[in-house]
Amino acid sequence: MTAAPSHRPYIRLWDRQLCLFECYARRVGLQGKSLAILLWLYHSPNGCTQGYLAEKTQSTKQVVHATIKSWLAKGYLSLCSATKDKREKKVCLTPDGLAFAQPIISRLHAMEEAAMADFSDQELDQLVALTSRYVNTLEALMKEMTL
Repeated sequence: MTAAPSHRPYIRLWDRQLCLFECYARRVGLQGKSLAILLWLYHSPNGCTQGYLAEKTQSTKQVVHATIKSWLAKGYLSLCSATKDKREKKVCLTPDGLAFAQPIISRLHAMEEAAMADFSDQELDQLVALTSRYVNTLEALMKEMTL
């Protein structure tokens, strides 16, 4: 058996972090993709299109549409016309949607902030820089991938 490459511990930590978010989503009654969609909607007070949500969450348009359809029925979302193209609808959280999202997201943000509190500003800058570099490179490689 050969020794694992030196990057494996980081990859396993990344996987563990993704699993933590998936577990949190389930604990608050959501699926992982739904939590990701909710985060983007919550942080987009002017709304965003379904295509934008699909791109940012790396989801299919069908997954985004199904989530939006469910939340529209619950009154959590509204559709409004985009200013440039009236045919394209933006998805916005309603007051009921904000009331639904706020405790889920504020609890998550509080845990993230507590986890980051152990880092100095310099360590945080380094963590962000290195992780950004890793994610950008991985994203570029995956976009180039052919089957």
